[in-house]
Amino acid sequence: MPSRTVAIITTGGTISAAGAPGATTNYKDGVFEVDALAGSVPGLSDLAQIKGENFCSQSSTDLTADQWLGLAARVVELTATDVDGIVITHGTDTLDEIAYFLHLTCHTDKPIVITGAMRPATATSADGPLNLYQAVAVAAHPESAGRGALVVFQDTIYSARDVQKLSTFKVDAFGGREYGCLGYIRDHDLHYLYRSEKRHTSSSEFDLNTVTQLPSVPVLFFGQHSPST
Repeated sequence: MPSRTVAIITTGGTISAAGAPGATTNYKDGVFEVDALAGSVPGLSDLAQIKGENFCSQSSTDLTADQWLGLAARVVELTATDVDGIVITHGTDTLDEIAYFLHLTCHTDKPIVITGAMRPATATSADGPLNLYQAVAVAAHPESAGRGALVVFQDTIYSARDVQKLSTFKVDAFGGREYGCLGYIRDHDLHYLYRSEKRHTSSSEFDLNTVTQLPSVPVLFFGQHSPST
């Protein structure tokens, strides 16, 4: 039995979606919950003992600020238990945003790994199983400790601070632009290249212990237009 323990938290998104057999569009989010997702990945139980829980089942664009706070609180609760790392499956539309939020607000040195998929679980060559396998491998590895929140996607490990979604349809949808990546993973073998020196997680200046509601920030949109003739 593996000596490491990883908690998997599902929030919905394309990785949990189902649609017409083989199709990559017009699918429904949140069809498959944590047991089904974990059970669909061969060899996952060889990487770590898995503890799974369903946080929610919806598109990432529908997640509220209150749910972000609740997810961060749950992550912190789990890091105080015997788990060695946490994996969060998430929709890709706001995956980089929630990753950075957790990177700044969760005070822990244990790995927090966020992953997802660009194709639903019922698609031909669905990318979710590989991403989930590699996310668990990263979360279970001792070398991942102290690196903050990480995004694992298509053989690549990114810092939550630097990662961006760059494509709306390619399976290799994320990148670090000028910052690159922290490392790579092939199967379950990790190859870290460097470590971010910016403050995060256990050294972050942000503290949610007394926060019950995130502040509302108005956004004003302006545009140039020609006067009517």
